[in-house]
Amino acid sequence: MGRRTRFISILGASLLLFFGACTGPLSGGLIPEGRGEITTVVIREKAGATSSNYPLSFGHVFKRGDVPSGSTVQVHLSGEILPSQFDVKSTYPDGSVRHGVVTVRIPRLMAFSDTTLGLVRTSRSQGGPWLDRDAILATDVGATIELLGQGLQADLRKAIMESAELDYWLRGELCTEILVRQNLNNQLNALWEVRFFPGTPYIRISHTIENVNIHARGNVHYALSIKQGNRNPAEVYTKGNFQHNHSARWRKVLWLGPEPPEVEIRFNLPYMISTGMILPYDTSLQINEGAIAASYSSYQASNKDIMGNGSIYRYMPGVGGRSDIGVLPTWTALYLLTMDNRMREITLGNGEMSGSIPIHYREDDTGLSFHGRTVSIDDRPNFVWMNYNGPAAIGPTDNEWHPDRAHQPSLAYIPYLITGEKWFLDELYYWAGYNVFFASYHRSGRGFNGTSYTNSFGLVEGDLRACAWALRTISEAAAIAPNGDLEKNYFRQKINNNLEWFLWRNNPATGGHGLHSFLWPSIGAGGASTSWPGGNITSPWQHDFMVLVLADMVRKLPDLSGAVTLRDMAGSFTINRFIELPPYAGIAYRMPLSDQSNNYYTDASWPRFAADVARYHNYVDPQIYFKEQDYAYSYAAIALGASAVVSHLPNGMKTYDFLRANLDYNTWARNNPTWAFAPVR
Repeated sequence: MGRRTRFISILGASLLLFFGACTGPLSGGLIPEGRGEITTVVIREKAGATSSNYPLSFGHVFKRGDVPSGSTVQVHLSGEILPSQFDVKSTYPDGSVRHGVVTVRIPRLMAFSDTTLGLVRTSRSQGGPWLDRDAILATDVGATIELLGQGLQADLRKAIMESAELDYWLRGELCTEILVRQNLNNQLNALWEVRFFPGTPYIRISHTIENVNIHARGNVHYALSIKQGNRNPAEVYTKGNFQHNHSARWRKVLWLGPEPPEVEIRFNLPYMISTGMILPYDTSLQINEGAIAASYSSYQASNKDIMGNGSIYRYMPGVGGRSDIGVLPTWTALYLLTMDNRMREITLGNGEMSGSIPIHYREDDTGLSFHGRTVSIDDRPNFVWMNYNGPAAIGPTDNEWHPDRAHQPSLAYIPYLITGEKWFLDELYYWAGYNVFFASYHRSGRGFNGTSYTNSFGLVEGDLRACAWALRTISEAAAIAPNGDLEKNYFRQKINNNLEWFLWRNNPATGGHGLHSFLWPSIGAGGASTSWPGGNITSPWQHDFMVLVLADMVRKLPDLSGAVTLRDMAGSFTINRFIELPPYAGIAYRMPLSDQSNNYYTDASWPRFAADVARYHNYVDPQIYFKEQDYAYSYAAIALGASAVVSHLPNGMKTYDFLRANLDYNTWARNNPTWAFAPVR
């Protein structure tokens, strides 16, 4: 089968030729009176096959209040309500829906044509039977995963029969999905996500082997054979001997039976942005086809198989502009601005390759509250880094990956947002959990609002870029976590703690250094190597990372205390360094954070700061340096993006307009929109 077609099928939206008719409350009718359309989704047929009764499942986010508590979502086509199913996953504090999975049956898709679906709010019941254990076992569902060389075999059907209670992820008349787990030994376990479409022969099986238990860290080697089917099992995937990294997992999604034709799901990006769950990308950009083709060609040439890396840099500490660095990676920005299947394949594929990275730590102590979930520092407050004070490894841990927080990409958030698949949600939880406990070795014992704080606060100390990307990922998990998951409140609390701590560090009245226009910490003392003896220095572009993350956090979690204050505090430095300094100097690689007597600058000391910056850089010719920064991964591009998201502040639009006027934005942003955000004028 073609990789592209398989990816769209399995990671996009379960697009199947549906042979049975659904009756009851799911059946058609006109849009209920007084119910307005929320947004639209365009389905573009790509395979050249006209199909009837075509089921489609996808994840979707909604604006606060668009789907109030007690309401649900149905789908219409030209005013006619279609058979549909809506599985709510997450709600806002007011009870309205934030995120859910929509399943719909489309009566007809014409070859190479667009079909526009409308999502409408309704109070209409969406009941209907889902498959119980007996109905599931009556199908041909079955799969084995044999780990050759380890003497282990995972058996899906046996696991379903032995489960005390089935764990449902989706359940309704159109679609049933169950989550199944089987422990193979103390180190390895198997997971399956099995999706059924009643009335059709189609069953989608997601196979996963995890090597993530914290007391059993070590690489393992095996060859792999996956068979599917119960009555006549057939081998559908094999892989020769390979190393399964410690603290890592892999996924293989396959169909039991034929695959559906390919379609392209084109979400309404302006609506998605309006929900606050995505930063305001510049939707006026017309992305160059060459950028998409080049990205896809590069991805196709990468290692996309089990334990591969796709487009992800294995050595994350590597410096310089990269496609995986940003609030979202370049490939994800390209996907959102085009909804092109090639970019979708890359975005979802890299989300799967994220499993190869050794940052996955599952709690295996049955006596702790997060047993079976990502490790919690509420349970284990002394964890700092697994290699230093975690449980001892049981085997070799060497591998090609070098993860860190300072260059960490967002790999799972958008994949979960647009698919609603549990695998991507768990991946996001693993990353957020890693960021919480992987912190400074000195995060306890200092005064904090008059008291001492402990490791369980989850403060993400380090240089600003490390703080920014760690908080980005934790806030993604806090914002999108489904109702009822322990991770929802856990990650929200850690974000709150960090916001409170940043506010305290920047307030002289409570013992902070008074650096209201900057954010602590710096990147270190100046010293002779920086020609700024005695003082501390900071990197403005790292500060801009934090501005973007804080702005993103305010949009996702506007009820968090202190987020707006910190965004505006940080944003003032992004803006004012182009106002108070010679403007071309605003994108300097580094700037002093304190004077040569180690006195921190404050809001009132811009003239002194400007003079010191001039001495620090000697102003060789900042305009020439600025012009050298006219490209997509530059400090100037980052500053442009940061100024856009705080353009509401005094002089915000002046700064944005200056940067936009002096950069060839329309050339490079059409190829690389990583930092291409639109200001709110």
